[in-house]
Amino acid sequence: METQMQTSIEEVQEQPNSFASVLHANEFVPLNMKTPVPTAYCFPCKNAYLSTLTPALYQPGTEYYYNQNYPLMSPYLPYYVPGNINNSTFDTEKLRDFRSLTISNLPNSYKISDLLSLIRTGPLEKACVKASKNRVLISFIHAADAFAFYEQCTVNRPVFQSKLLRVHFARPTILPESIHQALQQSAASRNVFIGNIPREFTEQTLEDCLSKYGAIENVKILSSRNIAFVHFLNIKSAIRVVRELSSDKEWHSRRVFYGMDHCSVPINNNSKLLAKKYNGYYAGLDCFGSQETGKDKFAGNRTAFLGNLHESTETYEICNAIHYGPLHDVHYIPEKHICFITFISPEVARSFVEEYTKGRLYIHGRLVKVGWGKESRPFPAVLQTAVSNGASRTVYVGHVGKEDELEKLLNEFSKYGEVEHFNYISKKKCVFISFTSLPNAIKAVSGVRQNKAFRKFRIHYGVDRCGGITEREYSTDFNSVVSTTSYQFGQMKTPSNISPPSGTSLHNGTVPSIYDAVPT
Repeated sequence: METQMQTSIEEVQEQPNSFASVLHANEFVPLNMKTPVPTAYCFPCKNAYLSTLTPALYQPGTEYYYNQNYPLMSPYLPYYVPGNINNSTFDTEKLRDFRSLTISNLPNSYKISDLLSLIRTGPLEKACVKASKNRVLISFIHAADAFAFYEQCTVNRPVFQSKLLRVHFARPTILPESIHQALQQSAASRNVFIGNIPREFTEQTLEDCLSKYGAIENVKILSSRNIAFVHFLNIKSAIRVVRELSSDKEWHSRRVFYGMDHCSVPINNNSKLLAKKYNGYYAGLDCFGSQETGKDKFAGNRTAFLGNLHESTETYEICNAIHYGPLHDVHYIPEKHICFITFISPEVARSFVEEYTKGRLYIHGRLVKVGWGKESRPFPAVLQTAVSNGASRTVYVGHVGKEDELEKLLNEFSKYGEVEHFNYISKKKCVFISFTSLPNAIKAVSGVRQNKAFRKFRIHYGVDRCGGITEREYSTDFNSVVSTTSYQFGQMKTPSNISPPSGTSLHNGTVPSIYDAVPT
């Protein structure tokens, strides 16, 4: 095979005006053709970058490659043969930026949502409609998904409204760093999940409210469950929606997070049930209900349900009552007197639920009903890595010199999400800020550290105050409670000039806290 390949290459190099048909990864067949090959099947290989990708498939001296079997060949990947992605000579690392495809020969009138419903190979970064040129540019998050879709179109030419579509690769593009971070920290997608929406909300109401953030593909409302899914054409729009609405007081009673892009491949066996129930749309961290699968329907579940809460209960009071393990998320719905607590570990969640379904949990003097919430998705690997490196939903801020700096800190950190507890220790000149969500704390630490106005402060992660630490377990050595610090905590001094956000505790010594029991 090597001798045959080498001979073929030499023959092609000797005949620069001939064309080669790429049949296999390592096989070139020169064609001596008197009649010129139609230009629709010929693509120039003038890009020097392409020649470095797969040397076995591209050889200097051959100006064109001709593929008679695959008329969908792309100008930017003229050597690529569908089915060859797993070949050892195919350098996937160098192809990671080939995420974009152009779909052309579209009908004059169509809905973009109908077109994107043809894609089921992986989540999209964006879809750009170019009506003047009658084509659409789609960019996947991962290059492998783009190649998978391209191969599907090669095997079965897609037909859309009686039109045979043309699909080819566009110019390679690098995934923006801001999107990469959102994917790593929050498993972002184009799909925004909104829970606990009012019954009077319609799809048009949501579209009018959210269209200012970017172009919307479609809106789906499941009125029976009071939830909605909004797919944007660009993932940047969805990231902005989740970031801003999560800290908006008007949206505080509603769950806003990422759902699964309907272009994605189902990730587990249960996805078929979800696809049938939600018409192909999936919730991200939906905690409204329970899906029964398998013999143990609670296996792996990390979400606990708290009901019958007192109408005066605040979020920080709920967290004060939980000392079983660090939390992933706390979602309190005061008007319904319920709360969903998502732990990092499913074992901790099971221990908590089993303990208080048999025992008694009182908050604000009222017996709380404890049970299971909707099955949560597995803890994201990116968050697990962050937790292994010390991340938690509690942020430590040191070198706080003046009390007038506290309001500045509270305002700045509140931009990244809801804060349930703000603990200022004047003796040690430090502050502990507890978010209701772990991803928000990670974003806050990363964002505030880059802010020049806050460079004087020492910013690290603290230990989650729900992390299983009780007053009996404290000792004079408190090094393990604050990541990378060795502070011991004294008494709190309450600043009188700060009004905390609704549901936030600005500790004044009257509410029990895990930090109060530490001896000075």
